[in-house]
Amino acid sequence: MPVRNPRHSLRRKQLIRLLCRFMYDSLVCARLFRTFNVVDDFNYEALSIENDLNLSASQVVAVLCRIAENHVYPAMIRMDYGQEFFYPTRTECAEKHVVKLDITQSGKLAQNAFIESFNRTYRTKILGFCLFRTLDEKRELAANWLSEYNGERHINHLTI
Repeated sequence: MPVRNPRHSLRRKQLIRLLCRFMYDSLVCARLFRTFNVVDDFNYEALSIENDLNLSASQVVAVLCRIAENHVYPAMIRMDYGQEFFYPTRTECAEKHVVKLDITQSGKLAQNAFIESFNRTYRTKILGFCLFRTLDEKRELAANWLSEYNGERHINHLTI
């Protein structure tokens, strides 16, 4: 049997594919806000739920860079064709860290199916269940739900 050489083993970076998607909802006062969700396709961990009235391209880049600092730069990012994803700084950042950008075709939700499933769960359990007076209230609940979601998912996988 061949001896395993750890230097030739796959690095985690090669296994990671981030899935990204936006969602919309409104506060009680009818003011719209956006949610930017990021999930790791390798272990299905939800890495970030960002909420703001308007999420700019630079904010999206900052979220992705923060995730990379806490984990590692992904091998690929799968996203839809949104203007926030086509920002020169984001493209330069992706090229600098050798991250492949995989753009889903418009109207083909099945190409990014797991993030769509995650968003449905998030909408059912949080957005459709609660009324938010302020964005800070929404952020706090999203942070709590994110850690609960990742914890429950981990426990369920251990029991299988």
